[in-house]
Amino acid sequence: MSCSPPLPEEVVRIELPTPFPVGPVNTYLVLRDEPILVDAGPNTKEAYDALARGLGDAGCAIADIRHILITHGHLDHMGLLGRLIEESGAEVYAHPVAVKRSREYDEDSQSARAFYAAVMAEAGVPANVIDTVTAESASYRHYGAQAVIGHDVDDGEEVLGYHAYHAPGHSPSDVLFVNAAGGYAFTGDHILERMSPNPLIRRPPPGRPRPKSLVELQQSLKRTRELELGWCFPGHGEPFRDYRGIVDSLLERHEQRSAKVLSYLREAPLSAYEVAQRLFPGLAPQHLYLGLSVAMGHLELLETNGLAVVEHRDGVAVYRPVDEDYSKEVEV
Repeated sequence: MSCSPPLPEEVVRIELPTPFPVGPVNTYLVLRDEPILVDAGPNTKEAYDALARGLGDAGCAIADIRHILITHGHLDHMGLLGRLIEESGAEVYAHPVAVKRSREYDEDSQSARAFYAAVMAEAGVPANVIDTVTAESASYRHYGAQAVIGHDVDDGEEVLGYHAYHAPGHSPSDVLFVNAAGGYAFTGDHILERMSPNPLIRRPPPGRPRPKSLVELQQSLKRTRELELGWCFPGHGEPFRDYRGIVDSLLERHEQRSAKVLSYLREAPLSAYEVAQRLFPGLAPQHLYLGLSVAMGHLELLETNGLAVVEHRDGVAVYRPVDEDYSKEVEV
């Protein structure tokens, strides 16, 4: 019977509270002569205090941090970044998408709300629900803040002894930081042991079509499966090693859910909002973005795989199976 190698001693996991449904988020301290912090938590007093305590327990302080790696640009992973830079002077490394949006945080928040309102309308969400969801998302803005990230990190680059792999899907800015010599990797929210990373609806770069997030996530997962990661330090939950098994399980769940969505379409053409309501009955407005992302992801995956087609009816995108023709008259 083989034994797993021990967890690398230089990595300390620090769990921070968040105000989000996902629950606590991980940050990591890498104990080196120039300490490295991986991810920064949300911009709350509770998260800041928990980080300061965790660092103190490891014999470190915020002012001692010399470098910060960001796995992706979501608020629960980089909301505190501006404050940490101010207090430590740390050099920060992140994917170019996260770099741009952190520098333009206030302006970016406004454009994001307008974009998602338009996407929800096309998905068939009623106007009153859009208003509720937009107001809810605006209330989250203070969990982040503007930050100036000094270093872009893209696929294939080497940073502080880590090899960067761009793994878009959950977000456009997901980066795995792999330390081959140490036998471990920081994987952010790309692969999680006890929850499914949500391939979130996201904005495209100017002048380009909106990415199909679930399609991208599957491509990234298949690439990740072929890497040698060793211990995985995720954005949420405990470290794990069986990342290939997790990837296989996740892809299988995707296949099962896509089959369920296709069965809905065989009953009648549906918008993404209608599919989300069937997948998640009683979906609360504060969770609509997550549920809509799941529904839209599987509809776009079915379309990409040639199993569904989309047409627009009064500005709403409606999907149907390719082998169904609803234009035929019923014979009597």
